[in-house]
Amino acid sequence: MKSIKLLITLLICVCLMGISYFPIKSFVEAKQKGPVLTIGLMTDIQYCDCDSRKVFKIVWSDRHYRKSLKKLDEAVQTFNKKDVDFTMNAGDSIDHDFNSYKPVIKRYDKLNKPLYNVLGNHDFPNHNLDALKPLKMERDYYSFSKKGYRFIFLNTNEISTYATKAGTKEYDEAIHMLSGLQQQHKIFAEHYNGALSKNQLAWFEKELKKAKKLGEKVIITAHHPVFPVKEDNAWNADQVLKLMDKYNNVVAYFNGHSHEGYYHIRNGVHHMNLKGMLETKNKNSFAVLKIYKNQMFLDGYGREKDRILKIKKVYKK
Repeated sequence: MKSIKLLITLLICVCLMGISYFPIKSFVEAKQKGPVLTIGLMTDIQYCDCDSRKVFKIVWSDRHYRKSLKKLDEAVQTFNKKDVDFTMNAGDSIDHDFNSYKPVIKRYDKLNKPLYNVLGNHDFPNHNLDALKPLKMERDYYSFSKKGYRFIFLNTNEISTYATKAGTKEYDEAIHMLSGLQQQHKIFAEHYNGALSKNQLAWFEKELKKAKKLGEKVIITAHHPVFPVKEDNAWNADQVLKLMDKYNNVVAYFNGHSHEGYYHIRNGVHHMNLKGMLETKNKNSFAVLKIYKNQMFLDGYGREKDRILKIKKVYKK
């Protein structure tokens, strides 16, 4: 198992160098006490009954749409076997055909514990919020609290050219924002990205403020990344980061969209772009996140790597 290999590697590093980013004692103690929460993570299943193809978007993407169902089966079986408390999906359940939801939802329904989705840019085949119904989502952005954590799910597609219909006020707003970003030569000024509305940003701040008052740590799930600056970022990522900095209680931000995946840390916040499940012919990609008192362990499957993520201290205000 990859987590055991990781522990062995850490032990060797400690013995040879006498140092470690995380004290090995706390690593062992945490494993003995058991996790506070165990969470399934996946993104960009992007199923459709379509032939595989290579797509160039920043880097070459090797998309195997039909293979996603078998990969999803494996992920669901693993999440059930690991008895996760719930699963978080960072968007793009389908590629472009609304009928593709049926076989995907059939597999989602096999999960023993709750599934919390966010919408991705491919979840708008009808250019509206129709996907909420098959995905069993009451709202396109929402939150809940559990065991000292507030989980916030954002809709980074709210203002976009694909989530709105041409000729509407919302579509015109998206075109105006995109044109402004293009004039400023922003690398993320792309038609497949989007933004949070003023109303959603105000709601987001209220959620962070509530969590701060209660001393809750915050974990965010969204489709688009917000850090570092990349071609796939949400249009108003800077505003999201500004609010995160203001309350300083976010410990992790999980997203999809960039299928190749990457990891960065900023101000103690782990920005984890999960790898897209549909990529590659035979290798899967998903993870099980185990949250302990002072750190999180990401147990990666397939292309997703194992990681140890230190949890920064969060204070009430």
